[in-house]
Amino acid sequence: MSIHKKNTRDIWIDDLLFKSETMLKYLNKKTDLSTKEQQLADLCAGFIYLKTLCEKEDYFEEPDNEMFETVTIH
Repeated sequence: MSIHKKNTRDIWIDDLLFKSETMLKYLNKKTDLSTKEQQLADLCAGFIYLKTLCEKEDYFEEPDNEMFETVTIH
């Protein structure tokens, strides 16, 4: 069994990334998006883009212990 520590910020961001990707896959299958659906697609794509930029610049290299806590993952 592997045990490692992960910052809750990283868990939150990973979950949001998964949800954003899932929503974009769903919306991309539709032929006609409403205004709200297009706004949601733009928001999801924007989050994915910003997360990629932050990873590229190593913004997530250090845990954020001021707002988030470190938990043990089993």
